[in-house]
Amino acid sequence: MKFSRYVKYSLIAFLTMVVILVGVYNIWNNNRVELTEIEITSNNIPEEFKGTRIVQVSDFHNSMFGKDQSKILEKLNEAKPDFILITGDLIDRRNTKIDVAVSFVEEAIKIAPIYFVTGNHEMLAEDYNILRNKLIDEGVIVLDNESVILKSGQSTLKLSGIIDPGKTEGSGKVKKVNASLASIEGESADFSILLAHRPDLFKVYAKYDYDIIFSGHAHGGQFRFPFIGGLLAPDQGFFPKYDSGLFRLGKTTMIVSRGLGNSLFPFRLFNGPELIIVEL
Repeated sequence: MKFSRYVKYSLIAFLTMVVILVGVYNIWNNNRVELTEIEITSNNIPEEFKGTRIVQVSDFHNSMFGKDQSKILEKLNEAKPDFILITGDLIDRRNTKIDVAVSFVEEAIKIAPIYFVTGNHEMLAEDYNILRNKLIDEGVIVLDNESVILKSGQSTLKLSGIIDPGKTEGSGKVKKVNASLASIEGESADFSILLAHRPDLFKVYAKYDYDIIFSGHAHGGQFRFPFIGGLLAPDQGFFPKYDSGLFRLGKTTMIVSRGLGNSLFPFRLFNGPELIIVEL
């Protein structure tokens, strides 16, 4: 009897300690910024653009990482990017805090040029136009169904971005995204990159033969588990396919960032905030 009671209390003590340790780890993990490095090798990369370094910032959601965003800015400086891509949800539509987003951008653009596309939170925020104008005032290139051509020597790189389809669902969402992609086909380039917030539409994007697509939105599946991956992502449901990392279809590679912040659910499990640095 005494032995079984001892085992019972020992088990309770052990489980309590595990819960405490997991909790402490996740508090720490939710407040640090991981820099994930990816090298893209492709015969399509022009010689003049080899070695180009790109940082992806996604799903910021007005988060704070140290005083004056020092943790993120330190990582950005460390990465030494040639340009920065913000792939949507810089703000949270339920609590926009535009000044928080703009203050971050104001410092980040001193490190490298910034290109921005909307996420669902911008498209559903009443004051998105205020944010958009402030970003433009800071020198950010807003790619609302637009493209820019970067030149190096005789080579060209096309950067394109599409607006998020917002609340549109089902076939209407696909139709809207196809229309956005068709509107920016225009001028060709030696290498092409697309910024598109939602990874669940990868098959649609890939039809347009972009070399690289940068996406976010999935928050890494919010809770991540070894050998399983993410638990739940918007527009993908449980155990999402496109939760984090690299995915390939034909000639196209899609990079999905776990992002930095949170929205409805206030914390992540085994899924720290992430900046991605890509070297061509």
